[in-house]
Amino acid sequence: MTLLALGLLAALLPGPAQAADGDGQVVVQGVQVDNPTYAGLCRGAGNDVKVTVQLTYTGPGNAYLGYKVSGLNDDYQVFTHVQDQNGPGAKEILIPVRESGTRQIKVVGLVQTDNGHVETGEVVQTTINRTCHDVQVTATAAPEYHGLCGSKVTTPVKATITSPIAQTISYQWLNPVSRRPLPGSETPQPLVFAGPGSHEVTGALPRGSASKEGPYVLKIVEPAPYEGPSLLSKTNCAPETAEIASLSQLHYVGPCGPNVSTPLRARITSGLGQTVFIWTDAAGNPMDPRPGQNLQEVEISQHGGSAYADGPSLPRHGPGSGTVAILFPFTTRHISGTASWSTTCLPLATPKLTQVEFTSEEESCDLHLPATFTLKGSITALGAGTVRYAYARKSAQTNNAWVRDPWTSLTINSAGTVDVPKQWTVPISRQGETGQWRLEIDEPYRGVSSQAGYWFSCSDWP
Repeated sequence: MTLLALGLLAALLPGPAQAADGDGQVVVQGVQVDNPTYAGLCRGAGNDVKVTVQLTYTGPGNAYLGYKVSGLNDDYQVFTHVQDQNGPGAKEILIPVRESGTRQIKVVGLVQTDNGHVETGEVVQTTINRTCHDVQVTATAAPEYHGLCGSKVTTPVKATITSPIAQTISYQWLNPVSRRPLPGSETPQPLVFAGPGSHEVTGALPRGSASKEGPYVLKIVEPAPYEGPSLLSKTNCAPETAEIASLSQLHYVGPCGPNVSTPLRARITSGLGQTVFIWTDAAGNPMDPRPGQNLQEVEISQHGGSAYADGPSLPRHGPGSGTVAILFPFTTRHISGTASWSTTCLPLATPKLTQVEFTSEEESCDLHLPATFTLKGSITALGAGTVRYAYARKSAQTNNAWVRDPWTSLTINSAGTVDVPKQWTVPISRQGETGQWRLEIDEPYRGVSSQAGYWFSCSDWP
């Protein structure tokens, strides 16, 4: 039984047919339908309408049967019929009727004429009534996507499944071209209908690493295979991005030196599960010129999400400025996250001398005791480090030259002010002494405090 496309028969020539040489003729006497009133699944070859046609064949040669179903076929669907001998017989035809309703099936015998036309014989018809329990799928295409693309980026797609009866079905989202399931739909998902009604279901459409138009479809797997409309959704990929400025100390004001630097950090946003990038300047030159030393990699765990990456450190050796950026060398090969940086150097520590206070008893002159002074000095540091400091004095006794005490090392654990007082004891003489003290620092930056004066004398000595 072979389906032939022989055209619309309504326009065929009327009147008795003359068979072409080698062709036979069929006259239809009756039509019988198995289960003319049917309720159940209508989709699938196993659920076609089975029609048995009683006929008389006159041969030898090919003869034809044609059928059409009201509301479904405007043209006769034509089958080749081959009979080995003349006489009565029967022919079985399977007719796909996938929708509910009452319909007429018409069957006719056909003949092929010498000039290719087909003429009709007697038309026999019967009535069927089918109540289909198959589910229906309706869906509209997802909107165009503009954003990050990659192996972990998906956007939701939706469809509505409608069932005329209570039943459990299973469905699966597919790429209709590759026939591969969409992410998360590798195993068909069950859906329970407690009665007639509709349910909306959601799938995940992948947004790969290239801009393109991708197809998808919802397939009903059970109880009978069926696919809804094949839909297209366009993907417009945006590049990866990097944010540096809000995560790094770019404009530095503080102590400088060969061991001073500040770290860089970036937030990488990408649709790829694994993203490779390089820290560069504004022109794309790697911050570390050694091959491969600047190549970094981050894992993006969320769909179209972000990950933080610690980068190299900006050296703060001295005053300067520049630009730092992120280059994505293997994907879009573009520069992102460009941010300017600058260095303003300040001394690590600043010395201060507030007072030289006479702390001896007034009887020092009477008892010929040495005089004692307290020097109230402090060092204000901008951060942790080691400072070397010393007090220096200038008076007539030092020939008006600054004479410095031995240097003392001071370890500072954090930014703040540290008091560094000094006790100074000097023999008292009738001549007395007038001078100044100051506090000096030598490392890592030289610095001198303001001067604080002192004076003492025992002029009333005998």
